[in-house]
Amino acid sequence: MSFENLSIGRIIIHEVFARGSDKALVQPNYGTQLLVLPQEARDALQTRITNALGQSSHGVEMAIRAKDQESTWFKAKEIIESQGNDQLFVNLSQHVATKLAEAQSNRTIPGGIVVVIDGTCGNPGRSFMCVIKAEPHGGFTKRQNNGQLTLEYLKDLILTPQAKLYKIGAFLRQDPAAATTQQPTDGWRSFLFDDLITQGNKLSAAQYFYEGFLGLAFPSNSAFQTKQFHCKRSLNCVYPS
Repeated sequence: MSFENLSIGRIIIHEVFARGSDKALVQPNYGTQLLVLPQEARDALQTRITNALGQSSHGVEMAIRAKDQESTWFKAKEIIESQGNDQLFVNLSQHVATKLAEAQSNRTIPGGIVVVIDGTCGNPGRSFMCVIKAEPHGGFTKRQNNGQLTLEYLKDLILTPQAKLYKIGAFLRQDPAAATTQQPTDGWRSFLFDDLITQGNKLSAAQYFYEGFLGLAFPSNSAFQTKQFHCKRSLNCVYPS
């Protein structure tokens, strides 16, 4: 799937946290209004998503398994259908952040910033919704002070080109007329970006993210099943929780 011509519509961010020592869920810090990004920042984010989902070896098309009204796919559908109602978009995105926090049941899973986006991609443009989990990290930026170049340390950088520090799930409405009551996800496609994915072992993606949170599964085609068969017998095959 090409994610060229990607155009971001609405953006909002929330923050989720790692479980506490008692493994209890920590309430997310919810954003309450849409972000307005400068054009340069918007262009950079569009490029990040395009490269991750459309060109990276760490991206893969998935199958939608969870289809109930509490699933992330259903919330993505409602977000796409909420055009003209920004408050509904905000409320739905908060549900998405809560679902990610609930899926992070292991204390070792770090918190991070949750970016919820809608927009269009492809030609002709098709509606999509994506959610990014970005883990903050430290880095330096160049500054000029009294004519002298210096470095300033920033401890909460996100969405830099160091792709291993973020994950993306995307739902694309390919054909709005294809869905039926019996098959509500017909006409939809889903995609996963996770730096843990490699060409040799796509099964190494973080299960809490693609299955527990996004409600996705790896495709059940013969080539993939063959790879899974051999992977289960390999001592080097790792299935993260």
